[in-house]
Amino acid sequence: MEKTPRQNRDAPDTHGDSDSSAREAAHALWDLWRLWKRHSRSVHKGDRTFEQHFLLRRVARRGSITVSELASELGITPGAATVATRRLEKAGLLSKERSEVDQRVVTLRLTPAGKACLDELDSIRLNVLVSLLEPLDPDERMTLARLVQKVAHGQLEESETTTHEEND
Repeated sequence: MEKTPRQNRDAPDTHGDSDSSAREAAHALWDLWRLWKRHSRSVHKGDRTFEQHFLLRRVARRGSITVSELASELGITPGAATVATRRLEKAGLLSKERSEVDQRVVTLRLTPAGKACLDELDSIRLNVLVSLLEPLDPDERMTLARLVQKVAHGQLEESETTTHEEND
């Protein structure tokens, strides 16, 4: 059996076919992610980074979120979240509101300008991803979509279960 370039670069498989196929899928997804980031940056030469787009997307999904909740969800320190959100606030994309009960608690919301920026970034990044998937025929794209949704759905359910258990 002929090895793909990816397999030739990796260490020998000592975990069997199941782990090998999972590793191949992981490498393919990482490669696609890097391509998507690189092409998105080259198309949109604005002031927003891929990471800022991700942060704005997270705030938009929640409607409002505290800085510490955001940090926890992103896996970063509250200090790093504060620095990242401060830049977006200065740009007029996020609003911050301190709790009257506890001044340490800061709630974030998307501003109308933040929503417009996010819509523009989403459109650009979607167009880039669509162009990256052009080599696939429509059936292959649908298969890819179903497989990614299956993985994401399973992870979302697991994450929600873990969150509920932590809050109990």
